[in-house]
Amino acid sequence: MVTVQQSGQEIEPQFRVRVNSIYDSWQSGELPFSEAYKQLEVLKYEAASAGHLANQGGVEMILGIMQGYRAKLNESIRHFELARGLFEQAGNQERMTICMLNIGETYRLRGNFTRARHFFRAAYEAAVSMGNVRTQVTALANEGQMLLSMGVLNDAYDTLEKALELGRNVTPENDREANQLLDTQCEIHYALAVILLRLNEPEPAWKHARKSLLIAEDLGVPLRMGYANRALGEVITALGNAPEASFSSDPDTYFQTAAQAFRGIRADGELAKTMYAHGRSLAHRQKRNAAARKLKEAMVLFTRLGMADDAAKAAEAQLKVL
Repeated sequence: MVTVQQSGQEIEPQFRVRVNSIYDSWQSGELPFSEAYKQLEVLKYEAASAGHLANQGGVEMILGIMQGYRAKLNESIRHFELARGLFEQAGNQERMTICMLNIGETYRLRGNFTRARHFFRAAYEAAVSMGNVRTQVTALANEGQMLLSMGVLNDAYDTLEKALELGRNVTPENDREANQLLDTQCEIHYALAVILLRLNEPEPAWKHARKSLLIAEDLGVPLRMGYANRALGEVITALGNAPEASFSSDPDTYFQTAAQAFRGIRADGELAKTMYAHGRSLAHRQKRNAAARKLKEAMVLFTRLGMADDAAKAAEAQLKVL
């Protein structure tokens, strides 16, 4: 791994610990969003009063991530753009690059793939120029998921496999970086499982879904437990039965567990995606009335959240089962 010399002003270590503690408490479900937001606003005011640009940027970035998981996409982009501007003033190129990745991911969720790809490519190229392998992995993982959203399955698979391979060259410098790498791997394995399902290869998809669950259990993060359980529900739907005796063969179990995990942290966008996947599973099992209801719920939530591309897919799926 190439060691990157940090340029410009960086977030103060103790301040970063305080910000991360609030975020971790929210992500684990221990702290409601409203309280987490309030505490982060206090820290942002503290940083602004001290005139510390990087600290302000750090808070804005975390607020953007949290709003993104809640599918408050306009708010998410606003926070990321503010963070990028603050890090630019602070001369911190690495943090600016991470903001670009996050902005791209938010555009992906909005279905604006042209804008998303622009930011992913720009972030990847910046990471290459800095020799930052960890950020390259994240950029490729995000681009791969965007290609999956676009239905370009083979390119998505190759990009995600490249991200996994590149990640093997990353040596985390601390426990937090190790967990961040595991978090990205968990997301990649989930996406690979989805791709293989769409390519009608449920057996290898099971291996990736299983790996996603193992990593999620190791992390103990509700968000990743939601992803992993959703993947298991989709794969078991395709297989008809769980390949291992220790797993239930009822897909509803996994979709319900995933939905509960996402509700617990108010990750409404992922909750809507879980409803959509659950509805498709019910339709596959010829439970047409239940499928139509679940797909309608997904469509309504997608629409409310401004996720136009996903709302259209849910509406189309609903029409097919009516």
